Amino acid sequence: FGSSFETEAFESEKKVVLSELERGEDNPDSLLFKTVQGMTFPGTSYGWPVIGTRESVSSLTREDLVNYVSRLYQPQSMLLVVVGRIDPAQVVAEAETLFGKLQNDRLIVPPTPFALAGLGGGLSFKVKAGNWNKAYLSLAFPAPDLASEKTAGLEVLTQLLGGDKTSRLYRRFKYTERIVDEIWAANVSLERGGLIVVQATLDADKVRDFLAGLSADLAGLKATDFTAEELDRAKLNLEDSLFRAKETLSGLASKIGYFQFFEN
Repeated sequence: FGSSFETEAFESEKKVVLSELERGEDNPDSLLFKTVQGMTFPGTSYGWPVIGTRESVSSLTREDLVNYVSRLYQPQSMLLVVVGRIDPAQVVAEAETLFGKLQNDRLIVPPTPFALAGLGGGLSFKVKAGNWNKAYLSLAFPAPDLASEKTAGLEVLTQLLGGDKTSRLYRRFKYTERIVDEIWAANVSLERGGLIVVQATLDADKVRDFLAGLSADLAGLKATDFTAEELDRAKLNLEDSLFRAKETLSGLASKIGYFQFFEN
């Protein structure tokens, strides 16, 4: 809030961001996810690359940044989380000193979830050539936002499908058929929508066979395909990841902040 955003430093930092953007385009995993997200959420803010585009970064001005902070950094949308061996009264006093004079000067309305029916528009695909020695492939499906009652079930499902090396897709395509180098599945839950993603790395000449096998596997998927033991293991692994996230001070602060903002 006391930043000067000096013009010379601001312009210099824009060059750093542009350099990071270019490095991301040379990273197949980063380029793949950015492409898939744009295809799954067309015409929405989730379809935009987080880092921006060359045009948006290059045209950004110091005034744009100042206005952005003034418009969105309001007490109503801020949360301070402090964990560790601290004196709560001292923390509150310090927070009052730093932020006590800030006032809400406009209404910030929480964003509403996107309508799933309006996303994706049916089956579509895109191929991007690159100077890589492997094929990087991703399948994505629109999914409910993180507040949906279906989120927990989708977390368990994607853990069963490709959450670790004991999962269904990993066992079949990595161990049994030896088609892929790596494969994983995840439920990406965001505030306004979500993605179910299956991603694999493999040799280009195996893509056709892999897609045929994966499509058949997903099309014929039934709840009864999974044993009670598999289900228990998936839930245990998810619970374990939640507990391990709280073992560090930064992880605990992040978890408290997340639940306060999105689950409270």
